[in-house]
Amino acid sequence: MSETDTIAIKATAATKESPVKKFIFSGLGSLAILLGIIGMFFPVLPTTPFLLLALWFYGKSSSRMHDKILNNRLFGEYLRRYHEGLGIPLTTKVISISFLWFTGLISIFFVIENIFVQIGMGLIMLAVSIHLLRKPTYRGG
Repeated sequence: MSETDTIAIKATAATKESPVKKFIFSGLGSLAILLGIIGMFFPVLPTTPFLLLALWFYGKSSSRMHDKILNNRLFGEYLRRYHEGLGIPLTTKVISISFLWFTGLISIFFVIENIFVQIGMGLIMLAVSIHLLRKPTYRGG
């Protein structure tokens, strides 16, 4: 990543929020990171949305933490591409949507008993799938 990219990323993270808002957003960012980490080991929790949420919260509260997430060796590049609107790799889309529907349908048919919760879960799965499909496909480069 070039120095200009780093400066641009820092500029988007810099805000003039009140100290109380910064503290709350920073705490929520840390909570989102924790949930994202838990999601790496428990497939019921989606990792990427929590990391994107943390990125947003830190963008409002801590440019240092914002940059730390974007430069993380495990998921920084993926989040940077998403954050910059470059898209999601096709393999990631296929795996994400497949896993979403596999685990979601198991939950709907074997775990959840309330019909309204089943319908709600199905609608959420559909919305997430549409969201992922509408994102540009990153082709590298």
